[in-house]
Amino acid sequence: MHLRNLIVGSLATVALFAPGTHQALAQTDARSRRQPGADVLLTASAGDGFDVLNREGEWYWVMLPPDAHGGRRSGWIHGGDVEGSEFRAAAQQKALDEAQAKAEKELQKIERQHAREAADEGRRLKQTQEAAAKDAALRAKQQEVEAREAAEENRRLRQAAEQLEKARREYENSIKSAAVPSSTSTYILPLETISTRSVAASDFGETVQP
Repeated sequence: MHLRNLIVGSLATVALFAPGTHQALAQTDARSRRQPGADVLLTASAGDGFDVLNREGEWYWVMLPPDAHGGRRSGWIHGGDVEGSEFRAAAQQKALDEAQAKAEKELQKIERQHAREAADEGRRLKQTQEAAAKDAALRAKQQEVEAREAAEENRRLRQAAEQLEKARREYENSIKSAAVPSSTSTYILPLETISTRSVAASDFGETVQP
């Protein structure tokens, strides 16, 4: 079986060391099975090397370093954790796409929030304007009522003044009429005049004899 050497490196190093050699990320987990949740057999550090036994799908089957007793066993490392592999590029692109989708989703959320706030502000402004218009209409109506009441009061005052002036003129005319002698006053003739002449019947309607 042809073995390839997989080197665990740092995040900053992305180049391939040699043909057929792959570099893994720091803190890469070697697992017991080709499953993300499988048991972790070893957590590789930067600089650790592994012999690649085979590759199945997105997973590398590697030979782990000897344990304390010198024994060795194999494990699985996901290709997304290996720098320079096609799976790593795909994983990076997927992570980038997910980050962009998350950013777009967050941006849409912010835009919706701003739209709601703008709508709320517009609604509050409209309510304020409607309330101001209503208050202005009420004030105008109140002023109109007050103007009508004032006009009616002025009319009543003028009418009372006219009636008072009329009564004053009537009173003055009555005073003047009482001061002028009447044209129907009775005149008394002396007795001797009555005895020496007869009063014509035309004067009193009949003849008076002395």
